[in-house]
Amino acid sequence: KVYNPMYDVTPASLITGIITENGLFK
Repeated sequence: KVYNPMYDVTPASLITGIITENGLFK
């Protein structure tokens, strides 16, 4: 997991996109 202070309040959509990019969540 990549945790950034600036992305602390990131939308769930963006988080889902990152997970999908890793292939963990399809």
